[in-house]
Amino acid sequence: MGTTLSGTKPERPDVWRAAAGLVMILGTAAIVVWALDSALGLAPTGQLRSLINLALIAAPVLTWGLLFYLPEKRSATPRPMLPAVVILSGLAASGLGIPLIESFATESWLPSASGSTRLIAYTLIVGFTDEFLKYAAVRYTVFPHRIRNRADAVAYGIAAGIGYSAVINLNAAFGRGGFEPGPGAFRLFGEALIQAAFGAVAAYFMAAATDRNCPIWRLPAGIGMAAALHGATITARAGVVLSRVGIGGTGNAPLLGLGFELAVTFVTFTALSFLTTRVEASGVILEDENAPSPPSTSPEPARLSRTQLWSSWLAIGATIMALLAGMWMHGRQLKRMALYEDPAAGISAYYPAGWLLDTEGDYVFRVRDPAAAPFNTTLQVSVIPVGPDATARNVLDSITLRRSLSLSAYRVLGVEPVEYPTGEAALMRYVYVSEEINPFLESHPVVVMGEDAVFLKGDQAIVVTYRAWADGFERQRFRFEQFLANLEF
Repeated sequence: MGTTLSGTKPERPDVWRAAAGLVMILGTAAIVVWALDSALGLAPTGQLRSLINLALIAAPVLTWGLLFYLPEKRSATPRPMLPAVVILSGLAASGLGIPLIESFATESWLPSASGSTRLIAYTLIVGFTDEFLKYAAVRYTVFPHRIRNRADAVAYGIAAGIGYSAVINLNAAFGRGGFEPGPGAFRLFGEALIQAAFGAVAAYFMAAATDRNCPIWRLPAGIGMAAALHGATITARAGVVLSRVGIGGTGNAPLLGLGFELAVTFVTFTALSFLTTRVEASGVILEDENAPSPPSTSPEPARLSRTQLWSSWLAIGATIMALLAGMWMHGRQLKRMALYEDPAAGISAYYPAGWLLDTEGDYVFRVRDPAAAPFNTTLQVSVIPVGPDATARNVLDSITLRRSLSLSAYRVLGVEPVEYPTGEAALMRYVYVSEEINPFLESHPVVVMGEDAVFLKGDQAIVVTYRAWADGFERQRFRFEQFLANLEF
């Protein structure tokens, strides 16, 4: 764009147009990568897989640079220190955000909780941690003297979200061996968009706090709102991604998950744009939209007012209280779980306290719910030796052959690839009729539904099994998700 015909540089870039472009470009790119991966059957390994994951992680940062940072460089009134906010936010994620959230081990206990408990816990632990650290990256670099209006604040909030999500994505990808290209694009691009959107929410409230007489509750309320939206999105997205997909079974629906994240991000940016336009139309304007920003080499601004200081301390206090409440919820939930460890097999897992543990069969261990009737809900882990060229589908075919000879009316309902915190797996759903007869009680055949998740690890296949009475299968399936979330091998 350079300069205008009159020789002057263009005015400050439109943050809302850039935000819309970020949503459209990343959404389109994710779908293109997924389509190519599906059509070509890509299955990269080793260094190629790592390079592809690095490219996917870098894509949101590069897109942000193209849409936000480069136009600022050509502007007559650029927003200074945007790269510094990106870098500081990433450092905050690496040094504080990731270690703190991982210390709560949310995926080992929240899947078994009720919907309201998941919403509250994700808000208190993940929401407040992420949103406060992104707020801090803006607060201690450009607040308040470089935030001239609400659009400025949103631009800095998006920058914080992009930097924060880049480090989150690095940890997610390389902490589990990398993603396949298609699912990886959905996961990594979606994370970047969500972090950017809710970073913008907290920053929007920060713009109002540049007023030295702004009520002290407004800034912590903005962080709290962003945290609540973040927690609600995580909770709802899990329901969308793990939604039922036909008779064949319940598994990952990453395309639905991406669509949900795109919708949330678009609605969030649209709402912020509407609120900004409405507030400024009412005459509440922080400063002239195109007033020059103080240069980055200018002296330090005047000290914060007492109200602004109290507001900042209140934001810190609210975050600490949220984490303490999350810690209490974590401890309360763990009291309901028991730990199984087998050092020889290298397997450990949490299972519901009070379930009956059995290690005497042709499996590593099995737990059953003695209170479930007419069939004891069962979770089981088995280890099967496999050859170097074996696939998960080969293992499932072998299991199916054996069961068809031993289980009455055994029938496979569907097989599909899935991704769990423990890694990629093949998931098979099946049904059979249990005819176990208790000589002391009158009993009848029971229709049992089950699922097997097969993970390949070297020369072994780890088979994780869930079985329940067909009528209660879906209601109890969260036990399986919880079991898989904290299973280690």
